Amino acid sequence: MDNNDSSNDCNDCCCGSCADERYISGCGSGCSGGMGMVTLSMEDGQQLQCKILRVFGVSKLAKLDYIALMPVDSNDVLIFRYIKGNDGNINIDNIKSDEEFDLVSDALTGLFEDDK
Repeated sequence: MDNNDSSNDCNDCCCGSCADERYISGCGSGCSGGMGMVTLSMEDGQQLQCKILRVFGVSKLAKLDYIALMPVDSNDVLIFRYIKGNDGNINIDNIKSDEEFDLVSDALTGLFEDDK
């Protein structure tokens, strides 16, 4: 898994509400995108289209939420902190430490295994 992006705006979902769901397999709004999509603005100015795989919490990090994204042209999974502001805007941010990333990565792996 990779995580080399800085803070990004995460409001480009196919219908504007998918990114607000805890488990995203389609928001039910009838949008043709199925799973939500976001466009990440990378530090080098490039745009990266990603499918939203899941928004989830980690029990050992109770006050934080995370988002798992998959670039449309890759099988890599990107994991970021998921932050919903008081104004309703959603932002993502880098995970701050290797220890935090390991906890989040393990939790996400467990969630995917539970889905099988």
